Amino acid sequence: MRFFAFRTTPPYHGLSLVDGLQKFITEKLQQEASKSEIKRYMNEGYVFLNGKMCRRASKVLRSKVKIEFFLPTTDQLTAPDDIKVVAETDHWMVVDKPAGLSTQSTKQFHEPNLYDWLRFNERLETEPTAPYLGLLHRLDRPTSGLVIFSRRKSMNKTLAEAFTERLAKKTYVTVVCSPVWDTKTKDVVAALKRKTSGEKGYKSEVVPQGGQSAQTRFTWIKELSPGYQLVEAQPFTGRMHQIRAHLSHINAPILGDTKYGGERSDRLYLHHSRLQIPGPRGGIDVTSLPDFYEDTDR
Repeated sequence: MRFFAFRTTPPYHGLSLVDGLQKFITEKLQQEASKSEIKRYMNEGYVFLNGKMCRRASKVLRSKVKIEFFLPTTDQLTAPDDIKVVAETDHWMVVDKPAGLSTQSTKQFHEPNLYDWLRFNERLETEPTAPYLGLLHRLDRPTSGLVIFSRRKSMNKTLAEAFTERLAKKTYVTVVCSPVWDTKTKDVVAALKRKTSGEKGYKSEVVPQGGQSAQTRFTWIKELSPGYQLVEAQPFTGRMHQIRAHLSHINAPILGDTKYGGERSDRLYLHHSRLQIPGPRGGIDVTSLPDFYEDTDR
């Protein structure tokens, strides 16, 4: 997506928002844009007036109104080869997100992301509006693995409740920097608190009091090579960077996770490998193992 911003001048005064956007796009950006396309972008939350999202196409423009909006670019309409649809029905879709790609962008940091790629991909796009996709959870940008989307508004509530009520079971696999793993299973129960981390933004830290309760179960799978262990992680709570912070807390940081004390590598070796959600007919149970499950090339 590309970001644009301008303030209304006399030629825009009295125009509707959709007409003003069409005027700016065709005259200033030298691009073609139909009113139906612009209305679609508005409905999807890509237009802001004076810092607030606006979906009202008939809104009359006054003097010095600040308009901010996003437009999809050609290179962002096609999903890259490493985005794979792992499982899908008419009601939901599970996608394997590659490491390094954001799940969804924000107004402040709009960038190529999984959600937009799926919405505007030719494989999914329908006219006159893009298909409904409800985002139920997110993965950190450096984390790879399974992300589920609802395809029906009626299904969105059901799936969202599974996450909020902690019925959805998420399993991750990771490579940790640790010479030994002294027990098959480790349960880490340690409260976390979000703190600023300089230029790197935020991070979670284990605190003795004042934090949010957090619990993660780690299960050793095998030693990949001396000093590097393949471990399964199951979070029972959903705190920011929970797995990363808990592994750092027990002196077994993730390979590639320099923010939490891990060795520098080509990527963060953390992958959401299995998603289980109870429901009729067996519910949802999807698995996608990463390449490093069998081996890792540091």
